[in-house]
Amino acid sequence: MAEKKFTFTHDGKTYELPPYVDSVPKVPGGVVSDLLMNPSRQNEMALQVHALEVSEASDEARAALRSMSAGDLFTVLGDWMGESAGS
Repeated sequence: MAEKKFTFTHDGKTYELPPYVDSVPKVPGGVVSDLLMNPSRQNEMALQVHALEVSEASDEARAALRSMSAGDLFTVLGDWMGESAGS
């Protein structure tokens, strides 16, 4: 059964992202290797951003995320990752 898409709202409009668990496996191995070789607290955040880049998110969802403040973006990305982890 397909995973449920994640939704977020920005400026009164709702957008969808594919499940995080479907996007992370698409992150290139070189990116993962680089993150693992340079341990930092930002690695989880960097993996989320890379997963978003390789996901099948719509252009509209990507544009909405890019227009958010950093705080709002990190909240949405954390919720995106957390919803998949909790399912």
